[in-house]
Amino acid sequence: MHRTAPQPARPPRVLLIEDDVRLAREVAWFLGRNGLEVNTLHRGELAVSAANDVDIVVLDWMLPGLDGLSVCRAIRAAHPLPILMLTAREGDASEVRALEEGADDYLCKPVRPGVLLARIRALLRRASSPSDAGPAGTLRVGALELDDQRREVFHAGVELTLTDAEYA
Repeated sequence: MHRTAPQPARPPRVLLIEDDVRLAREVAWFLGRNGLEVNTLHRGELAVSAANDVDIVVLDWMLPGLDGLSVCRAIRAAHPLPILMLTAREGDASEVRALEEGADDYLCKPVRPGVLLARIRALLRRASSPSDAGPAGTLRVGALELDDQRREVFHAGVELTLTDAEYA
């Protein structure tokens, strides 16, 4: 009997959106050395489509073109994945605004690599935990969301039309 070795789990994928190229390179290097796969963007315009294939977004607020708060709202509307704002904007008002607009966590620069890594890991744990998936009767796995009470299924925020047999 031939058995294949189990495939190793893929590393968590991070979308880092940071306009400071040097900082983005350093953060991506650090996260990569700690087991994460990082895709970097320096502007916000492509962020929503790039978020299709990641597990978490780390997002700067002050981006050229489309600002980080607008990017946060757009990603939140399209994808049920964790968003961590990493920004130079300090103060309670900025932090509260970002969290109210859809961010799950908020860190101020200068970057503290170990703290950033710990926050990312915590958000990833919560995102994969069924107990934190949403209201009772709702299950989220990655980009897939199932509302058992309404018998609705969504993928990346888009409702899927299923027959009763497919739903079952």
